[in-house]
Order: sequence, then structure tokens, then C-alpha cells
Amino acid sequence: MRVSLDETRIRFLFAHGSGPDGPRLRGRAGRPAGRSRGLQRFPTSGIRWGGGLSHIALLCLLVTVAGPAVAAEIVGPATAIDADTIEIGGRRIDLYGIDAPEKDQVCLTRKKAEPWDCGIAAQIRLMRLLDRQELRCQKKGTAGSAGNIIALCTINEADLGQMLIMQGWAFAAEGSGRTNIYRRAEMGAEAVRAGLWKRRFVKPWEWRAGKRPSAD
Repeated sequence: MRVSLDETRIRFLFAHGSGPDGPRLRGRAGRPAGRSRGLQRFPTSGIRWGGGLSHIALLCLLVTVAGPAVAAEIVGPATAIDADTIEIGGRRIDLYGIDAPEKDQVCLTRKKAEPWDCGIAAQIRLMRLLDRQELRCQKKGTAGSAGNIIALCTINEADLGQMLIMQGWAFAAEGSGRTNIYRRAEMGAEAVRAGLWKRRFVKPWEWRAGKRPSAD
């Protein structure tokens, strides 16, 4: 919300704000505004300017009041679009720092090399993690021509992407601020053969490049 301030008042403030502490907000009766009142809204009438706030603090206040609102984090229950893409309130979100099997990706069972729809299995695992949970997603950027939001999402303060990797259903993507953390989680999943690590597979980026798992 943009609040306009009277130009004459601003000039008066900078011309008459004296003393080592700079200008100060006072109430109608001349007493300093108490802590319990707070600054719930910027006053537009009945205010006398004295000493108290520095000029720099006033400028910060003006920027806060008059500047554009900062985008809040995205909060709410989510649905799984695929194994690493969710939707909250109609907004598509790619999970930050991870890569998971494509929806049409096929892996092979380890012993008999039988086809297995691992992309669907990974999406189902994400659906189970999301089930009726409230997510909090902090935007990191946008991705691709579709303009999906890239965001770091948590459930009860637990990193959703890291959970998927630890359970063996996703992999650490290169170039994110959490690559090292996610790579350690990936190594742990591989060590215990969690999720996809029980089967034969190629990484999602290899699948997109045309590579397929070997039956040999």
C-alpha cells in the first residue's frame, strides 16, 4: 500500500529537526509515543515533529511505507505435478536444488531387469509427503519458458527436497546453494539403497538426453 506524505511536512521536518538525536514523533498531548502504541500506521494528522528518529531512520521509514510490498513466501497445501514440481494455490513451483525422474521415465528392476515406471513411483512418493501438509516455500527464482517458480520448500521446518533425496527419490542438482548438503544426503541414500537406488536407473538429466538404463 502506498501512503503519500504532505511535502510541506517533510520539508518542515528536515528544516526543524534539531538536537543530537534528530527528529522525534510526539502524540497529540506532546508526550513521546509509548512502546505499547507502536507504529501501526503512518500518521497523517495531529502529529508534531520533534527530536528522536534520525534523518536516516526517517528515510528508511518513508521507503518502507511508500515502496512496493515485498513478496511474501508461498504458504499452503500442495499437490504433486510430477516428482519435483508442486502446485500451491494455482502457482507451479519447481523444488529448488533437486532433480527427480521425469513422469515418463522408466527404470529396471535390479535382478530381472524388468521395466518399472520410476517417474510415476517418485511422484507418488512426493504426493505422500505432501498429504494435507502445509508447506512454506521461499522463492529463489523462475525457471524455463513455463515460468515456474523455483523455491525452497519446507514441511514443519524440514527441507522437502532434502527429504526426497534422503529417501532415494531425487538427486542433487548442480549449481544451487544447497548442492553440498544434498549431495551428502544422496550418498547416504545410495549407501542404504533407498528408493531408486534399489533398481537400475539413469539420472533424470541423462534420461532427458536420451540415455536409457542397461539390462546387462
